[in-house]
Amino acid sequence: MNRSESITAISKALVSFNSEITKITKDGENPFFKNKYATLDNIVDDIRPILAKNGLCIMQMPSGNGEAVVMKTILLHESGEYIESDILNMKPAKNDPQAIGSCITYARRYSIGAFLSLNTGEDDDGNKASAKGASVLQIGTIKTKWLELGHAHNTIQAQCYKLYGCGLESLTELQADDFIKKLSQEKGE
Repeated sequence: MNRSESITAISKALVSFNSEITKITKDGENPFFKNKYATLDNIVDDIRPILAKNGLCIMQMPSGNGEAVVMKTILLHESGEYIESDILNMKPAKNDPQAIGSCITYARRYSIGAFLSLNTGEDDDGNKASAKGASVLQIGTIKTKWLELGHAHNTIQAQCYKLYGCGLESLTELQADDFIKKLSQEKGE
């Protein structure tokens, strides 16, 4: 963590901010895991007026090295004082614009929450990111059932993206189980 030489004014403003901020409402829903979470938009909308009232603003600067998303968060005070987070590194599930954008959003949301000690309640929206991956057996079962249903082999990836937002090889164990269940139902099993 880096900071300005003095943090007296920013500390007072941060104490005032934390006395005013309330629990952030969960306005997003993860359809696969059936859980709610506070979206980045909602967090920013809730904190920005209270930060401004206390002479504070938060800046986030994403960058990357081609393999990981790097996020730095800085809290600025109108006095010129600042507190800067350590760098947060996150690796996207895939190296495409959607996965990178999603990773940046996650990094921003979690960095702001931790940096400002926000209360968003229990948040398991990162479950997908940390869940155990599908086994080789599960992926093989999906491919077999897909072909048995008469679907073209080259269409399975599109269906995975439609259902789960990722390719077949990136499915979590739970997603693979769900996909197998859907295919079994389609087969009438």
